[in-house]
Amino acid sequence: MKQILCVFLTGILLLAGCANKKTPDNAYGGFYKEAPDNLDYTASGEAGNLFLTANFTEGLMEYDEEGKLVGAIASSAESNEDKTVWTFQLRKDIQWVNADGEEYAEVTAEDFVTGLQHALDKKSEDAKILAKRIVGAESYMNGTGSFAAVGIEAADPYTLIYRLTAPCDFPALTVHGVLYPINRSFFESKSCSLGNGDSPVCRFGETGKDNILYNGPYLLSEYSEKGTIRLVKNENYRDRKKVYPKEVTFYYDDGTDPHFAMKKFEDGEISYAPIESFWFKDDYDSYMSKYEGYVRTAAPDDSLRFVLYNPDRVYGEGSERSAEEIENTRKALADKNFRLAILTAFDRSLYLTPECADKALGNMSLRNTISEGGAEYRTVLEAKLKGSFLSGKDLADGADAFFDPAASKSFLALAGENGITFPVILELGFPADDPGMMHRASIFKNSVETSTNGQILIRLSEGADKTQSDLTLTGVLTPLTLDPASYLEELMTHLAGEENESVRVFNDFMRAAESTKDAEAKTEKYAEAEAWVLSEGLIIPIGASSAVRTATRVKNAETPRTSRGMCAYRLKYLYVSDTLVKSE
Repeated sequence: MKQILCVFLTGILLLAGCANKKTPDNAYGGFYKEAPDNLDYTASGEAGNLFLTANFTEGLMEYDEEGKLVGAIASSAESNEDKTVWTFQLRKDIQWVNADGEEYAEVTAEDFVTGLQHALDKKSEDAKILAKRIVGAESYMNGTGSFAAVGIEAADPYTLIYRLTAPCDFPALTVHGVLYPINRSFFESKSCSLGNGDSPVCRFGETGKDNILYNGPYLLSEYSEKGTIRLVKNENYRDRKKVYPKEVTFYYDDGTDPHFAMKKFEDGEISYAPIESFWFKDDYDSYMSKYEGYVRTAAPDDSLRFVLYNPDRVYGEGSERSAEEIENTRKALADKNFRLAILTAFDRSLYLTPECADKALGNMSLRNTISEGGAEYRTVLEAKLKGSFLSGKDLADGADAFFDPAASKSFLALAGENGITFPVILELGFPADDPGMMHRASIFKNSVETSTNGQILIRLSEGADKTQSDLTLTGVLTPLTLDPASYLEELMTHLAGEENESVRVFNDFMRAAESTKDAEAKTEKYAEAEAWVLSEGLIIPIGASSAVRTATRVKNAETPRTSRGMCAYRLKYLYVSDTLVKSE
């Protein structure tokens, strides 16, 4: 559930910043809906953990209050001519401290070596993507090479060197926890050892304040898994003058009261509150009116939610479908025209429209492409799509380029010529504890069934996961960087293992792109890979995280969208006002 906090964390973090210098140390209050399950910042990219660990730890670089990438623990970063070797000089006297603020050890280059090895041992999704970029890392993680061959070196206590498999603007990657440091002595004191993967006795990163060290803006002072979490300012932090609230409190929202955050905001306990899109329309409109002139809109992030098919699904003995129906479903999901029929039958704008019917809010997150490569990349991508059904379509964000019920019926006719029998029944699983997803699953069902005149039937299955479903709405890409490679490399991890000729062709495109050295030619190859996925309907892009309307006492300008990784969850630079902040 990597993105479960995004709706309300966007409200926190896109509204974090600087301004009210009269009361810079006002306490900050927030809320969380997903209880943290670990504090291992090198291994977990889950939002339910990052909202804490991003404030406890720091890496080589960070994004500042203006959205510029600047040194954090690193005082400088230099590369060789082709950007395949990067050397970072570390600041001296950066201290690891325990939860009581007592100094433990100095942060050194060797800590980054330890951190990387542990991250590769844990084999997180971020580690799998990053491993492609560092010499020897993928071989070590796959068990076919030694860590001694991995391209990282602590040349001395304050000099850290990375050797890459291809040219890369590597400093931007160092804001991700997978490249953060770990003190080896402390790590081993928690019954952990390097090269040991998921050791059951290792306690590093377990929840609670004493299972990690701190080198970031805050310390964990009070922890209740589903209660209250308190942070206090780390007075040993290197940049403490830019950390304003001396205390931060997060309150657990169990979801039983849809107005939990708003009530705490109006009681003065938390510093912001989303005006929730899932409220009844009259309720939503009432709060929009109440806070008129003070409602800010936090834009979606750079992730991508998408529909993911499961053509390799193994059906249990209790399946309601006959062997013939199961075989027909498998054949349908492997058929390009059938997938395109679903793509063009799905009204994504309606799907993204919140229950409050604020359609403009929903369309802010609508995406027609997989990657965020900018206008120049989109031009290349559109050229690669010539000859496909997407030829000539405007793929810019914010408007549905795919929805076309007439085209859907044409694709169904072509699928029928390939021997598919209609109607085709598809089982769609969704989380049992997410009423918002239940609502969206119903919209997907109604949209597809109506557009295809019932030739495709969606059977909703509450609580079923991907392995128990023919398709899922919960696919998500959270790339390490905004370049197309990062999006597409992560997509490979979702499609890996699917016995489908189109997927194999996509993987061939990706291997060709990864082996291409020339930057312009490399972009062309990635555009070819993305064009193939879109034209084959291998996934259906839906959108980024939801935009959110927020009332807040955090006074600032929006954080630039370039703020990524751990920086997207940090409370550094934040000012809390005594009064409501006007909308801009």
